[in-house]
Amino acid sequence: IAGEPDGLGIKWCEPVASDGEARLVISQACDLRREASCAAAAEHHREARSLRFRASALEGRLVHPDWRQRARAALLHAA
Repeated sequence: IAGEPDGLGIKWCEPVASDGEARLVISQACDLRREASCAAAAEHHREARSLRFRASALEGRLVHPDWRQRARAALLHAA
């Protein structure tokens, strides 16, 4: 489970709800990492870092299918 700083707290990323959504997240994260690699090759390091961070945040939504419901429940309880 991933989150981002949000003021004084943490904004938690919503875990994926299905295998199909997990595949979509993986595809999007791969695209972002590919863009980051191109940006780094062009010496746009700040952009590359930002793209890698976005990819990592997306990947933080990936939760093993056996734990998805528990992860959702934990996030609801934490909110």
